[in-house]
This record gives sequence, C-alpha cells and structure tokens, in this order.
Amino acid sequence: MNAPPVIAKPPKINNDRMTLRLVGSAVSAAILLFFAACAFLVKQIGQISPMPVAEQKLADDRRSAYAEAEVFCREHLKAPSTARFSTASTSPLGSNCWYVCGSVDSQNSYGAMLREKWIAIVRQDGSQFHTDFVKIGDQTYGIMPAEMPVTNLTQNP
Repeated sequence: MNAPPVIAKPPKINNDRMTLRLVGSAVSAAILLFFAACAFLVKQIGQISPMPVAEQKLADDRRSAYAEAEVFCREHLKAPSTARFSTASTSPLGSNCWYVCGSVDSQNSYGAMLREKWIAIVRQDGSQFHTDFVKIGDQTYGIMPAEMPVTNLTQNP
C-alpha cells in the first residue's frame, strides 16, 4: 500500500515575530522623534542673533591686547618656560590703548616658584598691538607713554 501524502502544516503564529515587529515599530518611532527634535533645535539655533560686529571686534581686540602683554611679560621673567598666568583683566584706556593686569607664577633665579602681580600698557595700531610698558612686581620694562590717562597703575581697574 501506498503511504498517504504528507501535508505540510501551516506555520504557527510565533509570539517572537510579533514582539520583533513591536520592537521594530518602537525603534522606528524613536528615530523619527530624534530627527524631529534635531530639526527643531537647528531651527532655534538659527534664530539666535550673532554678537554685534562692534562687540565682536572689542572682544577680539581685548584678547589680542592680552596676548601681546603676556608675551612681553614672559620675555622678562627669569624662567619664562615655567610661567603660569592667572587672574587677568584687560580694559580699554581711551582710544587704541589697553590696560592689562594679572598675576604670574614663575621660578626665580634659585628655582623657587613665586607669584608676582604684573601690569602692562598695550598700544593698538590698526590690527597690530605693541606693549609699551610692563611692571612685574617691582621691576619695570619699557617706557610709560606720557599721554596715559592713568594716575595709579598699581591697582586693578
């Protein structure tokens, strides 16, 4: 006798497939939500107005004046490579002139670390900055401009 034909059984509904579909849908929804949030943030950032040109130039000039004064101050230390500058302040003095002050830790001739207060007068000539005067502790370097509108340079502005 012939054996009866084998009929394939339909696959059972697998709970793992449904779980996989639900997880896939949740992941897709999370990705869409993430991109929507990113688009919203980009739009908000685009609405922030940049710093006005005059304020940006003042900030750039302030940084340049400080950098020039720090270089000049470093050149007059006993051990320039050990210098660590901190607590700096830069203020405009009239037109095209800057007052820079701060403190610097550096080694003295004996290798001991000392903290000294320093001040500098920086002159601006267009986009160029020149340090005219620096006082580090009790030592002075350069020439104090005669037209300086400052009476007491030992205090912070």
